[in-house]
Amino acid sequence: MDFYDIMIYIVTVIFALLAGYLFVDYLRGRMCNVAPVNEASEYLDKNSVKIKHNRDIYLYTHTVREKRNKK
Repeated sequence: MDFYDIMIYIVTVIFALLAGYLFVDYLRGRMCNVAPVNEASEYLDKNSVKIKHNRDIYLYTHTVREKRNKK
């Protein structure tokens, strides 16, 4: 191998890394399709869910409630 073969190899590797970085950056830019929201209820489409029963089933039914101190 002479000097030019080594330089061509190095330049090819640099271009491949640059192309890979640009491709991954493009894919990451396309992934952002959900706008951030403050509450989970904002994700819900109001006309898509029909709740007929007003009860929830929990894995653990024992709850402990404490009053908060008012500041």
